[in-house]
Amino acid sequence: DEGTLSKIRASLVNEDGFAKLAKEINLGDFLYLSLAEENNKGRDKTSLLSNAFEALIGALYLEAGLQKARDIAINLIEKKYPKIDLDSLCKDYKTALQEYTQAIYGITPTYKLISAVGPDHDKIFEVSVALDDKVVATAKGKSKKSAQKEAAKIALEKLVKDNNE
Repeated sequence: DEGTLSKIRASLVNEDGFAKLAKEINLGDFLYLSLAEENNKGRDKTSLLSNAFEALIGALYLEAGLQKARDIAINLIEKKYPKIDLDSLCKDYKTALQEYTQAIYGITPTYKLISAVGPDHDKIFEVSVALDDKVVATAKGKSKKSAQKEAAKIALEKLVKDNNE
């Protein structure tokens, strides 16, 4: 159905999805990085790989046209995901938490940055997720996004458990 297709699209067309496709073609090997970024394993960073992949597809579009860029992107997706497993592909905890809280409580979760500690190249972000200003979970991650995802996962598991007791 359309909802399932939207979830598949969302799980592919995001930072993690693009980074996986970039790894499929070893795009990190072709990035020109500063020495500092090189020393901080920049070639493996999800954000850099995702941005590079998006730029590559954009360049293909500008040079060869939409159809060629589309064909190459679809070929890569089919290669990386020969069988789309909806359960693992749609594990977007932020979306799942939002759908759950709207269905059960009629409210949307809010995320708040609690702290960002460490040097710019190696920061650890701590984020909270709340319902009606009541903190449900907190989590840490290498990016705000990863911390939010982890907080959403913890919150969703906690809310489901609490509602089943």
